Amino acid sequence: MKAVKFLLFFISIFIVGLTVDAQMVDSIVLIKTNAGCPKWSPLDNSQIAYHTVESDNDYDIHIMDDDGQNDYCLTCNHPDLPNRHMGNHAWYPDNNWIAFIAEKSSYYLDNIVHGLAAPGIGWNCDVYMMSINTGSVFQITDLPTKMTAMDPTPVSGVLGPFFSPDGTMITWGEKIDSCGTYDWGEYVIRIADIQIANDTPVVSNIQTLQPELCRYLETNCFTSNSEKLYFCGNLYPNQTEYGIDIFSYDLLTAQIDTMFHTQEYFDECAHISHNDNVIAYLSTEGMPNDTTNNNWWSWAKGEFWIMNPDGSNRTQLTYFNTTGYPEYTGKRIIPAMIDWNLNDNVILVGLAEQQLPAFPSTLEDQIYKIYLSGAASINESHMEFEKELIKIVDLMGRETEDKPNTLLIYIYSDGTTEKVFRVE
Repeated sequence: MKAVKFLLFFISIFIVGLTVDAQMVDSIVLIKTNAGCPKWSPLDNSQIAYHTVESDNDYDIHIMDDDGQNDYCLTCNHPDLPNRHMGNHAWYPDNNWIAFIAEKSSYYLDNIVHGLAAPGIGWNCDVYMMSINTGSVFQITDLPTKMTAMDPTPVSGVLGPFFSPDGTMITWGEKIDSCGTYDWGEYVIRIADIQIANDTPVVSNIQTLQPELCRYLETNCFTSNSEKLYFCGNLYPNQTEYGIDIFSYDLLTAQIDTMFHTQEYFDECAHISHNDNVIAYLSTEGMPNDTTNNNWWSWAKGEFWIMNPDGSNRTQLTYFNTTGYPEYTGKRIIPAMIDWNLNDNVILVGLAEQQLPAFPSTLEDQIYKIYLSGAASINESHMEFEKELIKIVDLMGRETEDKPNTLLIYIYSDGTTEKVFRVE
């Protein structure tokens, strides 16, 4: 028996260049204010960890249910923590541990430069891990840092610990010296083995990645097979911190690839979907850069973008800073953090919104969910979303089963339809 399928009508999602089809983003929803760095619990997405500024003006880490219920502070007033700035965290794959950065209890001019220890900057901080079940705390790094005016020790710091999906590695960015056009510092990337033995994290075999000297480096994420690490930095000649690019590092071959290169735009926080098809990232592309002003938080703005894992087909996803779009609030937006849900059809993002027009530094962290039409995938010419057949109807709109020799209409989960006539 020979079956022939005639495709009579098909509506596809087609995106070219930087044009975003309306079906690509279903909605963008604000879920929490005064909250940043949102991360879903990796096993089930049932909880979200985030950091927030408490009444003492220090950051702490909270955990809440995905719907915002049962919110509690994980790190507040913990007897085994320095209880200054804490955040910039990551879940261990088993949902039972969180790694984060914590400001040292004391260092040179700590009351004056305290703001530079905030999550996302991380000067004078170390990496810690905490058991969510028991509250046990373990210090992963204890970096030397400048303690007095005459102390020659450079100011140290850490950024963004991340775990590999298989739970065998931990990585972080580490400040080792002062350097750079805007003095962000000289950084290296640490990649270490980790195992949880007898309810204790054991870190060993710490390796160092430093492709160029005197560069800013920040870790972003691993691929699902734990064989590749994405990071960002300003590795090109004469490239400042305001023009950092996204790179991949193959852990098996040690090969470094540039996703794409733009000398003038800031591209950061690459996070790949669980199916390894799409990278979401943030960028200042198309936005003005004030390269004469080192206080980037007073002028920077950007959007969330997506691209292929090889850096091709970059596509703008949000328009928080552009009038005429639903997410536009009339306030300056700085994108900050990204996480995918397990189905790859919702992106959890953190951003900072300027609150007072006359005071650029009045920034409030906020968490949004970006609902997509399906699990995203990209090829060279267009972007499509994986979709499921949810219903079959006849020409009168009556639901029916699939059957040959009859003109039927297939209705898919992304809203597209397809007229099918199958001959047997």
